[in-house]
Order: sequence, then structure tokens, then C-alpha cells
Amino acid sequence: MIFFLTLSINCCLAQGIIAGDVILSMSSASTGKYLQAYVTTLTKDIRPTIIMEWGDGTSDTISGENLHVGPFTFLNYYLGYHSYQDTGFYSFTYSDSSWISDIFNMEDSDQQPFILKAGILGSYHPSFSENISPFWGSQLDDIHVNNGVITHNLLITDFDGADSIVEKLIPVPATGYFLPDATDSLACCLTWEKPTAPGKYAFGFEAEEWGYGIKKGYVQRFITFQIDTILSNAEEITNHDSKFFIYPNPASSYFNVLFNGSYVLNSNYQMEISDVYGRIYFSKPVEIFQFGVGLTINVASYPSGIYYVILKSKSGKCWVEKLLIK
Repeated sequence: MIFFLTLSINCCLAQGIIAGDVILSMSSASTGKYLQAYVTTLTKDIRPTIIMEWGDGTSDTISGENLHVGPFTFLNYYLGYHSYQDTGFYSFTYSDSSWISDIFNMEDSDQQPFILKAGILGSYHPSFSENISPFWGSQLDDIHVNNGVITHNLLITDFDGADSIVEKLIPVPATGYFLPDATDSLACCLTWEKPTAPGKYAFGFEAEEWGYGIKKGYVQRFITFQIDTILSNAEEITNHDSKFFIYPNPASSYFNVLFNGSYVLNSNYQMEISDVYGRIYFSKPVEIFQFGVGLTINVASYPSGIYYVILKSKSGKCWVEKLLIK
């Protein structure tokens, strides 16, 4: 028997963290090593600040930007800076209050802390003086279902010539966590062939970077999603939300936006580009006449870094894609 399913991102009325990931960048100067940490989360409630632990016994409270992207769903992004006097391999931790409630493969999820870790090598060796962790190219809620198979593609990008990047499916650091059963198979990163039961599930991923035989660092991502129904009929049922696509990503001088989803044709939208501080670099009304058409945006004058491309409807709904400008 072939199983098919409907799937939706969690949007119930609750508090807690739905998903999160981290990206690190280490640079060198005569006075020490300097780390930038980018944390992105999806939450059920607004979280203006988070605590970043730097692995040297210090921590900072970091303010972020909070974007309302759906019913009781907020996209939050935070940028923290820290300096180290010595070289070495440093561990980064972001911990926060609980996950969302009723996660099937975790005990009492709304009582479990959300703990996200990463690590990076700080060295004056020419090959490691600028060390950028692997970049998560996909969004936290980029979940696809096809013929009963759930996929979440990490779309890992390497910016500093790593010899290899190893993608892993890792346990979520929570009491009673377990990988769920599958009718066929469950593999990184992520391919889940025909889940056996509906429910709300959490998964963890790690991208480990190596160069010259040395571990340069690692970053983690945790996601949740809900399988609403498992059906044994001949037609696949899927739930695809409206989306747009950007390419190339990373970009250096320009990028293209392609509209392809369940938008309302001949309707006005607003497109914005903001940095991690919430500063707006681009804002323009967009009228979508036809699926598959788009626009080109010049970003040659933008400083290098992580940006968010945001499409807003008149009703207040938002779609967000992450863009890296080199």
C-alpha cells in the first residue's frame, strides 16, 4: 500500500520555538580574533532578545529583529559580535526557553529548553585567517512532500574553499528525543520516506567543515513540522504555501526574483530588502500579473553580509527568503 499525506508548518496558538539555525564567521586582526554569529529562529511569540554564549565563559544579551510572517508565527534574526585574545577552537551556544508543545518524538517538549550549538576555529594561519562556517541556503520552513516522501534540503554553501562539508542528521538535545519510524527509510538531509503516523516532529542537522585535514567548524539547525493526515488513496494531497525564489544566491552585483506560487494575480505587493539590523535597503511596490515572471535587483553597492528579501501582501502576510551578498 502506498501512503500519501498532507503536511503543514505548525501554526497553532501557543508559545515556543519552532525552528532555528546559526551561522558563524571568524576574522583576524592584530589585536585578536573576531566572531560574528547569526542566529535565525521561527517562534510562536515575539522574542526581542536572546542570550549568546561565546565559549570563553562570557555571554551577551543580543537584540534582534522580529517579523510577523504568519498566524502566531514570527521570524527572528539576531547578529552578535565577540572578540577573542587567543587562537583556538571556540564553541558557541544559543539556549532559550521551550520548544513548541506536543512534539511527538520528544518528552514534554514545551518544558524542554531549545539549545543550538556551533563551533569555529580561530587561527592566524593564512589558510584559516578568514573562517566562514557553512551557510544554510534553505529556509527553516522549506519542507516539501512528493508521493509520500518528505524532504528538507539544506542547500549548504561553502564560501572559503573547504576540502569537505559533512552533513549529518543529529539527535535534538532534549530528554526522551528519538528519531521517528518510517515505512521505508529516514536519511539525511532530510529524506523521510512514508512516515508511519501523523503528528508534530522535530529533526536536527549539523554541517561540519574540514580543510587541510583540520576541523574548521560546525553549525546546527533544528526544525519542526506537522504531518496532519496520512491517507491511503490514489491521489497525493499537498499543502504548498505561496513562495518566491531568488537567484543567484549568494549574489555579488545583482539577483533575480521569480514569483511562482498561489499569489493573487493583478494584486499589489510590497518587496523589501533588509539587513540583520532591520535597516531597509530596498522597498518597492510589486504587481504580479503572471506566475513565473519576476524582477532583477541591483545590489552592487550593498555591503557584504546576510540580508532578508521580504514580500508583503496588503493583508499583512509575509514571505521571506535569506540572501547572502559577497
